[in-house]
Amino acid sequence: MNADMGLFIAVAGLATLLVTLSLCRPLLAPQADATETPSGRRRAAALAALAVPLLATGLYAALGAPRAMLVEPESPAHRMNNVDMTQATQRLAQKLKASPDDLEGWFVLARSYQAMERWRDAADAYREALRLAPDDPQMMADLADVLATAQGGQLEGEPAQWVARALSHDSKHAKSHALAAMAAYRAGRMDEATSHWKQLAAVSPPGSEGETLARQGLERIKAPTSGR
Repeated sequence: MNADMGLFIAVAGLATLLVTLSLCRPLLAPQADATETPSGRRRAAALAALAVPLLATGLYAALGAPRAMLVEPESPAHRMNNVDMTQATQRLAQKLKASPDDLEGWFVLARSYQAMERWRDAADAYREALRLAPDDPQMMADLADVLATAQGGQLEGEPAQWVARALSHDSKHAKSHALAAMAAYRAGRMDEATSHWKQLAAVSPPGSEGETLARQGLERIKAPTSGR
């Protein structure tokens, strides 16, 4: 995986918490982010402003690489409506049939399907991306995320397997700890949930949304009247 793709994945990971929070919302009322923002990079800031799958699909379909995300950093994502997004996503899907080894393309397609709440299609696109980048923990966690959403928020089974695999590649991966904590909490494995929340807190900067999510999870476990 080249440096551009690694940066693109790291920044686009900020958007994946929309799905993660849909899983955590029954536990935690405030929205929180289990990923960390890369610091000290102007390019990362520009990418973050454009990491909405809606815009990413259109730019990628037209220009063919994450580098294109930097071309018009002030372009508002809302200029594309649902019809535009559907068409752009269809064009990208067609392009990938002819270029199945386009890692960036599969990644953007997966993000776009997530934005459209097409969870199974997003999972298929992540599988293709992982075929090309089999050691990427962020995409493993993202795949677990959409699979869990597709099965009604249940993290058991294949989603849990992908989370475990992600943590085996990166023991400090924030989103994977958040998902693992949620799965353990719902299954009543409080010691395990506590361990993952603590590890999430440890890898999250003080005052960050990841740290807040971990603290709220730990507080809920400690509360004697808490429910799952």
